[in-house]
Amino acid sequence: MCSICSGDAGMDEAILNSKVEAIVEEYNDLLTSQLDKQRNYYESLLLEVKEENEREVSAATAKALSIKHQKLQTKLDKCIEEKSFLDDINANLVKNQEMWRERIRKVQEREQAALRLKDEKIEKLEAELRDLIAHIECQDAVAAAPESISSDIQGGTILPGPSTPSSSSSPVRAARDRKRN
Repeated sequence: MCSICSGDAGMDEAILNSKVEAIVEEYNDLLTSQLDKQRNYYESLLLEVKEENEREVSAATAKALSIKHQKLQTKLDKCIEEKSFLDDINANLVKNQEMWRERIRKVQEREQAALRLKDEKIEKLEAELRDLIAHIECQDAVAAAPESISSDIQGGTILPGPSTPSSSSSPVRAARDRKRN
């Protein structure tokens, strides 16, 4: 081959190499561009999935909070209702307490009045018993007395003497004291 031909062959080879390099460079640019587009596409898909996931989590959280809020509100309403019921019971108990105190006071007053009446009856019966014992003792004394004195006494009247009721003295002693007067 000739030197011109061999120079052309070197040039052809250089042109061919330069064309191959241009094709490789263009292929690499195209590949890079396609990979960038794919990366952007898949990143956008991931972003959409992430946003959708966040929306679902947010919705689930809101729903769970709403349910919990409803349960707490129901519980609060129930507690308020129970408190109102207990307040009513307490008010009635306080009212009944005053009523029972009044009843107890009246019963105590009746009991005291009954005790006073009983004590008065006991005192009256004790006085009657003293008089009866004195009368019986007088009859016994008149019956035991000599006949001349007993006939004088039988027609007479006995007048009651001053009564000195003493808790320490017996009714018989009181009758004897009256005889001496």
